[in-house]
Amino acid sequence: MRNIGLLGGSFDPPHKGHVYISLEAKKILKLNEIWWLVSPQNPLKINEPASYRERVKNCKLITKNYPIRIIEIEKKINSRYSYQTINYLN
Repeated sequence: MRNIGLLGGSFDPPHKGHVYISLEAKKILKLNEIWWLVSPQNPLKINEPASYRERVKNCKLITKNYPIRIIEIEKKINSRYSYQTINYLN
């Protein structure tokens, strides 16, 4: 069985702090993978975020040389909340 860490958010914008906590979690928790789950629309944000495509592109750019996968599952299943995504993945 693989151990996968999930980091969800709007990533508007993705930054080195996201990368740092992902790598630390991978190391400390002995995870096989880290997945970033880019939210299509964060229901808690008041201001309109950058476009979904732009945020995914920026996530891919910042994680290019790191063992982090950008997973677009929340857009696929039209999830707005983490519990919906976790239910789907289970």
